[in-house]
Amino acid sequence: MELYHIHLLNNHDKMFQEGAILNINPEVFNNRLYNRIYNSSTNVDKKRYEDITIAMNNLFRLHGFKGYNNFPMGEILSYAYRNIDSLDKATIYRLLKDASDLLLKERFNDREKALEEYRYKEHPELPSRLHSLFACREDGIEHWTSNIFDGTVDIYSIEVEEEPFLSSDLLLPDDELNYGEKIKAAQRYFEPKEKFLHTPADEYLVQGRVRLRKLVDRVVR
Repeated sequence: MELYHIHLLNNHDKMFQEGAILNINPEVFNNRLYNRIYNSSTNVDKKRYEDITIAMNNLFRLHGFKGYNNFPMGEILSYAYRNIDSLDKATIYRLLKDASDLLLKERFNDREKALEEYRYKEHPELPSRLHSLFACREDGIEHWTSNIFDGTVDIYSIEVEEEPFLSSDLLLPDDELNYGEKIKAAQRYFEPKEKFLHTPADEYLVQGRVRLRKLVDRVVR
């Protein structure tokens, strides 16, 4: 089966070379999604909030906090809330933006963990989103390229040996749901109905041997 994989640079780059044969072994392969969830942090560089973190530095020293160059975002927000009248508008804007980004990241992480929990309990025979290579058909390249907006991507045509699992981006649980609701909603993704498939939003979860046939394009951002 010929599909297309959109590779974000700076993620397993040594593996992704034209003509390479990949073995996507779920026991050892952690994709970018896995790393995004399990290696994420709520810490921020203290230079981003120099006016706040200088005042907080002594507080953290008293409590034995060792990471003087990084502070938990929650602590910074708590401190800022108690001292909001003394902050300038630029700092408040940064706080609001970072708090919003943190909330979105937590919702995203909850969604993926809920999907994995449902799959593990109800369909352990299906591939994990966290340990698969994502792929699409040719008609989905534009859709998926536009959804990866955090760096330059290489687009490869690939040939897969094992039958991949097909679902759709449209069937992912809504980020606004609570965790329990996300688990229930995961059924739609892992038991997709035909009427929701065969659109540019389709995605394939690929495991096993994959040949990178050709580097089709590079989209630079």
